[in-house]
Amino acid sequence: MSKTGATVRMFEDEDSRGSAARTYPVFGCPRGGTTAVARCVGALGIFMGDDMGVNFEDPLFGAGNPKKRDTVKARNKAHSVWGWKFPNAVNYLDAIAPALRNPRYICVTRDVTANGLGISARDKNFDDVMAVERSLQNTQRNFTFLLRQQRPSLLVSYEKLIMKPEEVLADLSDFLGVSPSQEQLDFALDGITPGRYRPAHEKGNSPKPAGAGAAARKDRSWPWKKATRST
Repeated sequence: MSKTGATVRMFEDEDSRGSAARTYPVFGCPRGGTTAVARCVGALGIFMGDDMGVNFEDPLFGAGNPKKRDTVKARNKAHSVWGWKFPNAVNYLDAIAPALRNPRYICVTRDVTANGLGISARDKNFDDVMAVERSLQNTQRNFTFLLRQQRPSLLVSYEKLIMKPEEVLADLSDFLGVSPSQEQLDFALDGITPGRYRPAHEKGNSPKPAGAGAAARKDRSWPWKKATRST
């Protein structure tokens, strides 16, 4: 089921959709667009963590914290709906999945050539061919995890987010079970461009009241205001 056809949804369940407790892990491939998607999730009103930098990652869910289950328990106590982003979360999701309340996975995909070039540019241990191969392996591993879990999941293409942001944000909002304000939508839209990222705690990194920028976009037609289709 997809409102616009811009994303792929798997294993959706109405009980899960309607539950007051929901957890949204955002993962994918390194250099694969997870930051842009996680920023959208945060802009749409989901708590995504504390002490996050430009990469929008909560360090408590990074590779350096061996007590992630304890962190999950603390977040469950503090928030009925929350999430986090870590590109390689698939490395530990099997271990902590039993502690997650109603996990609804958001898996970000990216064109493997672009992803591979991003990897090789960042890590000199990989040439371009090796990096593309690593991207393929990571993508397959993520998809296999989702098939094994059979939990509600949303596949979000980074390329689709850049090319059709309104449609992807419509699907993402529906999957998150939120009805965002125009200011939240505009803020999410403004935050998806690499190079414009700022640390999550900086002033201006949360939705603001409608101002000149929002007024200039007031005629934007968001997809859920149009006739939609199911797939």
